[in-house]
Amino acid sequence: ARNGSFSARDDVLVNRMDRDLYVAINGSDSPVRFVVPASPTGRLWHLVVDTAQKSPSDFFLEDTGPKIEVGSHLLLQGFSLVVL
Repeated sequence: ARNGSFSARDDVLVNRMDRDLYVAINGSDSPVRFVVPASPTGRLWHLVVDTAQKSPSDFFLEDTGPKIEVGSHLLLQGFSLVVL
């Protein structure tokens, strides 16, 4: 795939690669376990946002968050979300 092919925004992604994004949302009040899928481009996942954590541990800059392995399990606390 070429740059911008998933977003159809070649004009915005000149000289930049697309980024895969995975969002897991728990809308219940009980913890829920999610299995991390493979990224569409085969890249490694990094944690970007985890709203169950206290600041400043709830947000990481690009590719600085902990690595998340494909097939691993994420336990999301009630009413929280995770962005990889």
